[in-house]
Amino acid sequence: MKKILLVGNVDGKFEYLFEKISLLSSKGQTFDSLFCVGNTLTFTFDMKPYLSKEKTFPLPTYFLDSSELSFSLNELYPEGKEIFENLTFLGKEGIKEIQGLKIAYLNGIKNDNYSDLYKEIYGKQVEFSGCYYTKQDINSLMKKNEEFKQKEGENYFLDFFLTNEWPQGFENGLSEYPKFINNFSIHIATLANFLNPRYHIVSMENIYFQRLPYVNNNKFMTRLIALAGVPDKTDKNYKEKYLYALQITPSTMMDRTVLFTITEDSTKNPYDANIFKPKTEDEMMVDESARKKEEEELKKINEMTENCRLFVKGFDYRTRDDEIYEFLSRWGPIESLEIIYDPYTKKHKGYGFFKFSDLKFTKKALLDSGKFSLLGRKIYFNLENKQGKTKNFDCWFCLSNDKTDKSLIFHVGNDVYLALDKGPIVPRHIQIIPIDHYDKSFLLPHNVQEEIKGLKMRLLNVYRTKFNENLIFYERAVKLRNDISHMLIHCVPIAYKESENFIKKFEDVAKKIKGDFFKIKENENLKDFCEEDDLFVYLEIFIENVHHRYVCQYNDRNQRFAGQDVIREMVCEILEVHGKMKWKDCQISEQEKSNMMSLLKQKFNEK
Repeated sequence: MKKILLVGNVDGKFEYLFEKISLLSSKGQTFDSLFCVGNTLTFTFDMKPYLSKEKTFPLPTYFLDSSELSFSLNELYPEGKEIFENLTFLGKEGIKEIQGLKIAYLNGIKNDNYSDLYKEIYGKQVEFSGCYYTKQDINSLMKKNEEFKQKEGENYFLDFFLTNEWPQGFENGLSEYPKFINNFSIHIATLANFLNPRYHIVSMENIYFQRLPYVNNNKFMTRLIALAGVPDKTDKNYKEKYLYALQITPSTMMDRTVLFTITEDSTKNPYDANIFKPKTEDEMMVDESARKKEEEELKKINEMTENCRLFVKGFDYRTRDDEIYEFLSRWGPIESLEIIYDPYTKKHKGYGFFKFSDLKFTKKALLDSGKFSLLGRKIYFNLENKQGKTKNFDCWFCLSNDKTDKSLIFHVGNDVYLALDKGPIVPRHIQIIPIDHYDKSFLLPHNVQEEIKGLKMRLLNVYRTKFNENLIFYERAVKLRNDISHMLIHCVPIAYKESENFIKKFEDVAKKIKGDFFKIKENENLKDFCEEDDLFVYLEIFIENVHHRYVCQYNDRNQRFAGQDVIREMVCEILEVHGKMKWKDCQISEQEKSNMMSLLKQKFNEK
């Protein structure tokens, strides 16, 4: 029997991971090996102490990598390589026997934008896949599996299949499962259905999920396990499981009756097209629309004849300029780079403009938009919008902007300020607003999120003790006409005794307008449902010790959500203040503003 550890998205945080493993060892739990999937390495991970053997990995570690470094790993070590003692890159694809376990693997991620990349070696066109797996890789893995079958006959079974992405269709046959998974692939599902492993391990989504076992084509059970990522050491509230311990007997040593035992909780094979229905016409239309949009974007990129500046976004504000420069240089030599800084906070805003020395590098970067991460944040490229360079400086809510109405502000913290709503739904309707320009709350840096949490608790206490009121918090991630979207959180007071009733009415109104609202569970976060470019509305309310949260995603085509403040309309309908549905129709007078500001300042600052 082997005792192994499985881990998702390490993102270079090996030191913290090893602390956790050391803690397990101190309790008498020892392991034979560690397997990593998802984003494993980062440019900031310092290998020097390990290469010089000042430090060592505590146990044999084998990894795949979907991070920006997979580009180099796939090219340099397609058959795998021991990087240094106890750290081995498995390779692009293959089947290996490790400590008696047969392990199949496919590295990289799917390629949605283009099918083939080539480089020329000695005058010949040679396939070059970069960070992606190709049809050739998939065929090669299938061929190796068949060769093992022929060689070992009925004694051949795969113990593990390791991939970065989730298999498309994993949810078939389940009533409960994660609803918003972006890193999935039909190719991974096809391989899982062909290889029939005992365990299929995936990551990349930063959530933990263990599927009910399903009966595969070889008539024994496959268990799909998705692992979250290693958290920051400072994140004390992280609850997702990222480290999984497993005692496993290699299939070659197992009793056949045990291997082929089927448990009552097992499901049918989710990848069997004969059992599960294909997509509906509506689903196929959505897919077809998305495909056409991708084709149009690809065509525009391929037809580009002039090199131009690119817009880049997604950087954490703590990322240094040299780290950004090094990251962008992976695509080619950089001619110029301009990172946009906020003159008020002196921090960069997470975006900038740059130009490659050649058009071919520009095209490559555009095709790779959103594919790679730096310090855990996905980075996006687009053509420079000539109007967009100064767009955030025209934002009404950036505190550095002279146009910001500072007469509405009654508290300024380290990274967040509080302001009276200009068109309040009810008296004492206020807003929580970050000083820096951010699109969405779950993209905020950790320190800003923590300050907002503290302010929410403080406001709840003030409104409860001073006004006998509770607060409804809501956020609206929109795409406005001028493409400026500064996230803010509305805080709408209601009578405390009406809190429970508000929840019931909100759910009723959501059904009436056919809004696809999901109620977020205690162990889930907003980022589990939404990605960086998603549009959504989000509402939360605290009732005693229960935290009620709802999210509804939408897209550009849903103009009702995009053009109207639907969440405000719902709150107004529940509170029966129908004349307050549009903020411009209920702006308060200077006298009302002055009185309200004085009251809020007084109550907020009282001990």
